[in-house]
Amino acid sequence: MIPEVEPSGLVPTAVAIHAPHAGTGLLESATSRRAGFIQIVDLAPTILDLLDVKPPDVMEGRPARLHAQSGEYRARVDSLVRADRGAQFRDATIGQATAILVTITITLSVAAGLWFRFARGTPVTVLLRWAALGLIGYVTATFLAGLLPFFKWGSGPYFLFVVVAALAMAGICLALGRRGPVDAFLIALGIVVVLHVGDLVTGTRLQFNTVFGYSPTVGIRLAGIGNPGSAQVSICALLFAVLIAWRVPGRGAWIGYGVLAATLLAVGAPMWGQDYGGALALAPTLVLWWMLHSGRRIRWRTVFTILGVLVVTGLVAGFVDLSRPANERTHVGRFFEKVGEDGPAGFFNVIGRKLGLMIGTFSNTAWVLLVLSVVILVVLAFWKTDVMTRLFARVPTLRPGLVCVAVLVVLATALNDSGVQVTGMMAAMTLPTLVFLATRYVDTDLDAEQAASGADSGASLSTTGSQ
Repeated sequence: MIPEVEPSGLVPTAVAIHAPHAGTGLLESATSRRAGFIQIVDLAPTILDLLDVKPPDVMEGRPARLHAQSGEYRARVDSLVRADRGAQFRDATIGQATAILVTITITLSVAAGLWFRFARGTPVTVLLRWAALGLIGYVTATFLAGLLPFFKWGSGPYFLFVVVAALAMAGICLALGRRGPVDAFLIALGIVVVLHVGDLVTGTRLQFNTVFGYSPTVGIRLAGIGNPGSAQVSICALLFAVLIAWRVPGRGAWIGYGVLAATLLAVGAPMWGQDYGGALALAPTLVLWWMLHSGRRIRWRTVFTILGVLVVTGLVAGFVDLSRPANERTHVGRFFEKVGEDGPAGFFNVIGRKLGLMIGTFSNTAWVLLVLSVVILVVLAFWKTDVMTRLFARVPTLRPGLVCVAVLVVLATALNDSGVQVTGMMAAMTLPTLVFLATRYVDTDLDAEQAASGADSGASLSTTGSQ
């Protein structure tokens, strides 16, 4: 199928090839990289290829090929019908799903801000803890929903599933994470990383036709990991590394490095995630985290090291993809092809177009409001309360970790054409971390201080009485 423009938007349209020795099965191309789908730009190269004519280099598309193990005819037709209906359902649902995410994040930001200032030590603390885990669970559940045919059942059952799954994930994490104050949150972050990395190396079923993934009717990505999914797994891997380094002194840091490296490989590998911008952002962040956790101070040499890692990562990923056969290269390899053909003009042409798309995303009011709510809360926590001071004292890895979070957010936003959506997804995952840690440690400190104050008062009264 190929996407076709209709008055109501894009819908997949059937395309078939009947030619000598064409064979039977589902079509795919290096552009789509998903069985059953090609892009419009692939049509002309496909026709020329069938005529044994080499497509000119100016053509962006790639010839369509038959996908191996496409199955029987009826199974192929059914898979395309399901994909079509799933895409329509996903596109009809994404607005509501995004609105819910924005609403939950803003509400949690406001509630946490009020708690920071006025309500510490109240029963609201437990609700905030559940809400923090539930927010991560909500986004995770939208990907899990891709395993079920909700296009048959409607939006009501879909949102019921997402909410129940989010609450179930929060409950499971709290039940399993009783041994340590942050274990429940570490489990939640670990679930996100394992879910996405596992999905990437097994065919990205959870990205296809899910609200924070992609569909055949939106954009050109049909394989690998979408920008919102990449943002979620990258920031969760980093936060996991920050917390596990404190939770398990010594080997915890190496566990964190391993998780980050595995995430980087899965996100950036041409055969798996194919998210070039995500890999470019995560690689220097990993190195920065290693440097800061090792006790190195940020100097100009650090900045140049980070920039060097970014450039080297980009070159390695690009040349690895470029070394593959032409009909198997991703958009990264084709970008390097264009630069090789057009020189600097081709490079700045693509970069300028991507930059324009990224800046244009900040006209999305909902995502901007989400980001602002988290930024305002962090500013409040730093300058109007002692929350961050207490957290830094209790979790020493948090201060350098937040520096790395800031670097990752800036790089990922600048290097992805999804722009504010990437920023918002990372902000929505960072907020629960701060809220959960605050409810665990700020209250504990206050209880200890109150107990100490009571003991001092008791001692004073006892002394006075003895006199």
